[in-house]
Amino acid sequence: MLLGAVGFVLLIACVNVANLLLARAEARRHEVAIRGALGAGRGRLVRQFATEGVLLSMVGAVLGLIIAFGGVKIIQLTNAGAIPRASEISVDWHVLGFTAGIALLTGLVFGMAPVLSLLLGDFANSMKETSLSNTGGSKGAQTMRRFMVAGELSMALILLIGCGLMVRAFWKLQKVDVGFDPTQVVTMRLELPSATYTKPDEIDGFWTRLQERLDHVAGVRSAGLGDGLPPLRDPNMNDTDIEGFVKREGGPNENVDFYQIVTPDYFKTMGVRLMSGRLLAPSDNMDAQNVVVINQQMAETFWPGQDPLGKRIRPGGADPWCTIVGVVENTKNGGIDRAAGTELYLPYGQKQGSGTNFMNIVVRGQANPLNLVTGIRREVQSLDPTIPVAGVALMEDVVADAQSRPRFLTILLSLFSTLAVSIAVIGIYGIISHSVARRTREFGLRMALGAQANDVLRRVMKQGALMTMWGIGVGLIGTVVCTRLLTHVLYQVAPTDPMTYAGVTALLVGVALIACYIPAKRATRVDPANTLRAE
Repeated sequence: MLLGAVGFVLLIACVNVANLLLARAEARRHEVAIRGALGAGRGRLVRQFATEGVLLSMVGAVLGLIIAFGGVKIIQLTNAGAIPRASEISVDWHVLGFTAGIALLTGLVFGMAPVLSLLLGDFANSMKETSLSNTGGSKGAQTMRRFMVAGELSMALILLIGCGLMVRAFWKLQKVDVGFDPTQVVTMRLELPSATYTKPDEIDGFWTRLQERLDHVAGVRSAGLGDGLPPLRDPNMNDTDIEGFVKREGGPNENVDFYQIVTPDYFKTMGVRLMSGRLLAPSDNMDAQNVVVINQQMAETFWPGQDPLGKRIRPGGADPWCTIVGVVENTKNGGIDRAAGTELYLPYGQKQGSGTNFMNIVVRGQANPLNLVTGIRREVQSLDPTIPVAGVALMEDVVADAQSRPRFLTILLSLFSTLAVSIAVIGIYGIISHSVARRTREFGLRMALGAQANDVLRRVMKQGALMTMWGIGVGLIGTVVCTRLLTHVLYQVAPTDPMTYAGVTALLVGVALIACYIPAKRATRVDPANTLRAE
């Protein structure tokens, strides 16, 4: 998607440069004809204009290179926490070489346009044509430039609508209920070395003592342990025996997306709400009946229209059977932009939940939860000074990091779209402004013969409006095709969202017409008397 966006910006930039150079070439036809008539050979003229085009491209390439290195540096400094291995991001010399080649080719080819159009003709006729011309060039050249501007607008519209869809999807993503309350919660990771903690009793003893100590840290409202951490974790996809389950065609498979081993206070600390039954309790230990808590999605998947409380399942297909004692609301585990999967919570301390070397600590504080980190580290070190505390983060930041990919895509697409629209608007302004400048005599004569300023304004605006409408029409067709590539990154927004299409199209039309109006208004200020005296 980003490669396509960059390609569009590159095309728009090349088309715009070509358009401006062609307009400049039309203005220099008379100069070229005079140089040729005075004895300048065609080879000399070709070299002159080729050199001008290459120098123009070289200056642009140097400036672009500076911006590229600066942009990469900004990405490294501002997104290092959201983009994996951000420090390794660098300017790719293969892509840079390709882009520089395209830029040089554009400057070279279109820089020579003034002489290429004369190579097959003679300089005398060119001098006569340019001296008599009052419309700023041949009709074919004007038509080509208008089509090029329409093409710029169509590509800018595709990018702008894609950006609009991403912005709408990201805005909806911010409103998603993740199923827990991340405010005032801090989390961190602990992993017990397997070389030291070899027996389940040693592992269970460490986590039990840690849970007791966390509850007594000053400022802690509640604390819990869990081997998984929402909202972004890999699914377990564990086979699970479900008592009485009969596989039906088109129905769910007998497995569960997420297994979560937790201590009893995990739900309270994370703010996961109970929907029916009860939560896990300290009494759910090795001596008690084996129990499990499931989420709403699991209840609706395997017991639709039924009460799952009291039903039995066997996690991992191994003994013993566990009785469902509670149903909690769905939490986002596989990603905020994805539907909640089936999930079950096993109590740490019973057979299925014991002996795990890795745990996430979650602690809810009374004020700023980061103030609790020092006390938590102290308790861990008092139990075992060889165990490092890693991954300290606020749960609010963890949730924000889960949105880093769509956020980054939205930011980049917004930058590309803004750049594309800016270049396209410069293009349409340039072509209209050039046309007005070359048709000054025509407008002066029209006004001398009785035409009103509004007539001239309408004539120029009509030219710009036609280019805009052609560009918008082609762009809308291309957008319907291209935005389907965004389907996998759009959250609750259709690739053909009518509100986005209408709003972005109206915005681009408005900006384009303003770009047309400025030079059109200038055309109405032509003084007929000065024009006639010049004649």
